[in-house]
Amino acid sequence: ELYVVAACGGEVTLTKDVELPKSLIVADDISMIINLNGYNIINKSESADLEKGDGIIVYGDLTINGEGTVQGNTRAVWARGKTGAKVRINGGNYVGAVDGNMTEVIYASGNGVIDIYGGTFEAKTEDTNSFAAPQYAVLNLHGNGKDGCDINVYGGAFKNFNPADNISENPKHNFCAEGYKSTADGDWFVVAEAPAVTEVASADELTNAFNDLSVNSILATSDITLNSEFLADNRGNL
Repeated sequence: ELYVVAACGGEVTLTKDVELPKSLIVADDISMIINLNGYNIINKSESADLEKGDGIIVYGDLTINGEGTVQGNTRAVWARGKTGAKVRINGGNYVGAVDGNMTEVIYASGNGVIDIYGGTFEAKTEDTNSFAAPQYAVLNLHGNGKDGCDINVYGGAFKNFNPADNISENPKHNFCAEGYKSTADGDWFVVAEAPAVTEVASADELTNAFNDLSVNSILATSDITLNSEFLADNRGNL
């Protein structure tokens, strides 16, 4: 059923774990929704070949909802855009770089775009000899996004990988969406909306405001009447 919907479009809710014999491919111009429903989609192929060892490759449009695991021997999800591939991840666990295959877990190329709103993301193997060395390559853009691909992170937890400060095919890159930040929590980095920043008055603004508080302005806005004798005796304290 997964392969049929990936080819023809529609929605699938898992009722059991699924072991893939090869990559699940969402075809061009096809819209697919997968509800994990607490179950797993795992590609246990030992192949690192294109369209064999990846979990899900998207040419069309894919939304993944709920809890469960998507695992590829190489990548878990790849938006392999040619005509605007789009992926939305709304939860789940995503695992890649299994069995020593040093590659990214979530990958966008061409003009593919991936929006991540939640979930956990983990590369099992540390990359020591390619673009990401020395780091766990959890997110990556082909050519650092030169063809229009992008990954925008609005939430989620990333093991041994900081979405706000990492290498995306050599240049430093920040995947966090505007207004979001990444915070370290042990081996994980958690992305959440950044708190609003309260604007603080400058020293000059505070000085000018203080100088505006003259005796006359205080008297004009109060019910207190000060006589000349009192002012003479206390001018130094005002």
